[in-house]
Amino acid sequence: GRFTGEPPWITFCIAGGRKEKHRPGEILGVLTRDGIVGGSDVGRIDVMDLASFVAVRKPAAAAAGKQLKRGRIKGRPLRVRQLP
Repeated sequence: GRFTGEPPWITFCIAGGRKEKHRPGEILGVLTRDGIVGGSDVGRIDVMDLASFVAVRKPAAAAAGKQLKRGRIKGRPLRVRQLP
């Protein structure tokens, strides 16, 4: 069969990547810091030169978006947007 339902993951784009020395562990730390989002709810984290992408399970996406928007890496606030 074909998959016809909604995708189980939501992707967030973070402005900043390798050039700002972001690492996947730091992004995971921002997401799971307060225990609102579990580590099992976080999927693949890709850090590119100028942007980073993180996949989050759909049920935890709203909480993850709030965590990312108020989070900081290396003392700098994150600029985050949810991809369609």
